[in-house]
This record gives sequence, structure tokens and C-alpha cells, in this order.
Amino acid sequence: MLGYGFPKQGFFNLKVPGTHFQQSAGNMARIQIISGDASVNKVEEELKNLVDSKWDWKVQQAGAQEYLVSFPNKTFLDALSKSISIELALHNLRAKVTKSELAPGATSMLQTGWVKMYNVPDCARNVDSVKAIAELAGEVVVVDELSLIGEGPIRVKLNGRDISKLKGFVQVFINKAGYEVRFAPEGMEGKSQPKMIPPKKIDDDSEEDEDDNVRDTELEWEKMKRQFEAKEKSSHLEKQSGGSSYKGKTQQLAETQLDNKLNGDTPSLEIIQINIPEHRALTSLPSTGGGGIGLSRLNAADGRPPLTAKSDRVP
Repeated sequence: MLGYGFPKQGFFNLKVPGTHFQQSAGNMARIQIISGDASVNKVEEELKNLVDSKWDWKVQQAGAQEYLVSFPNKTFLDALSKSISIELALHNLRAKVTKSELAPGATSMLQTGWVKMYNVPDCARNVDSVKAIAELAGEVVVVDELSLIGEGPIRVKLNGRDISKLKGFVQVFINKAGYEVRFAPEGMEGKSQPKMIPPKKIDDDSEEDEDDNVRDTELEWEKMKRQFEAKEKSSHLEKQSGGSSYKGKTQQLAETQLDNKLNGDTPSLEIIQINIPEHRALTSLPSTGGGGIGLSRLNAADGRPPLTAKSDRVP
């Protein structure tokens, strides 16, 4: 068995005498399902509806979403392989068609590529030992003997299921001593998987800080609310105070008029200032009844000449 040193990369490659690799006649295609729920029967029905209903498609499933088919001629295959994707209307599928070099009946093919091996001990830096170690990754095609000289990595050309997945460490025992030999596909030695940044853990301190911020906001809101209520209350009291002053002066004027009536005093002109915003100050001349008259005039402060009060009452 070859390639068993890496997960899901092991395989057998039988060498049957008198046979050779059969290359595709040019009509094999690989259909990759992009969207939709596909199966062998559904793909066959779609191809019969789209291309040729009488052709024996011999659909084979090569993977979870991949199928291998043999087209009746190159014309249809060339036309469909040039499209980014095709819509299969019967079962609402979307797929991509590509040409395949597989022979009819084959489902997969081994890849060939160069692999570098690091940390090979000096006692094993020879062709036979390197081949034995390299078979943990795949079938050895050739060993670069120039790379055996020196202390650098050793280059080996391999056949494998997926060359890009032949990377990592394999423990090899030589004369009971273990060595960690590292494999890496050529051209991918410096490439590494992007590091996943774990989400930030919320600890108790951050929760306490958040609670403090909420509490501070609530206290600030209460403070603003109290200030607003105090301001409204103060404004209301000022309005009430102004009204009470006006009522008190009005009552005082009424009492004075009543005393004049009782005592029979001659009416006199009295100026009373009323505290009403945006109004002119008014004066009032109390009335004594009978032949007396009441006269109001504007305050002399407004620039108009004062008025005089006359009475037609006979003394």
C-alpha cells in the first residue's frame, strides 16, 4: 500500500503486465453540481433531455457532487465545457461541465508532482532508503539524486491521490531510532493555513464595567430630570408671585375707594403702577358716585402729555 502515511491518501496501484494507461477518447466529461440535489438518475435524465435522449450516458458518481459521463460526440462536449455553468431544468440543478482525461469506466486518476522531504538523517540519504520513506506519501516516480548531496531537503517525484495534501510530519524508525521527517509539496513550503482568531471572551470584569456604565447613565438622567423639575417649579412660583402682587394692589385700591365714599372726601387723582409685562402702566381715578367721574390716563413716561381731571360737582 502506498501513501498510507497521510489521512485518506492511501491507495494500491497494480501493475498489470501487457497493459498500459488508456487515455480518454476525448468525450469523457466531469460534471460538478453547483446547486441542487443531484443523483445518478437525475443527472442522466437531465442529459437525455438536454443533449440526446437515445444515448447511453453511463453516468458514474465520482464524488459527493461530481459525476463522470461519456458524451456522444465532441461537439456537444466542447459547447457545454465553454459555459461557466448550465441550468438543468427538470430537477432544478446548476452544474459545470469540464473535459476529463479519464478512460471510460474510470472514476479517478492519480496526480503526479514533486515533493520535498526534510530532516532525513545522513544514514538514509541514499536512493533506496529515500524511496522507502517516500512511499509513505505515494508512489515514487524518480528521486532527484543531486538533492541527496548536502544538508538540504530531498526532492522526490510522486504519484498520489492529492499532491497538495501531502504535507506534515511522519515518524520514521531507522535501526529502532525515530526521526520526524517533514513532507511538503514543492512550491507550497512557505504557505500556511490562516490563523483563526478566537472570539474575544467576555469576562466578569467587562460585565462589571458595562453595569457601571449603565448605572452612571441612569444617575445622570435622574440628575437632569430633577434639575428640569426644579426649574419648572421655580418658574411656576414666579408666575404665582406676580399674580398675587397684582391682586393685592387691586384690593388695596378698592378699600381706598370705599373709605372715600364713607368719609365724603373729594375725589383725588391717584397713579397706581401695575406690574403687567408688555403693558402700559395705568392710572385710575376713583369714583365717588353721584356727580363724580372716574378718569384714567397714560403714564407720563410714554411721552404723551398728561391729562387733567375735572369735576362738574358743585362744592
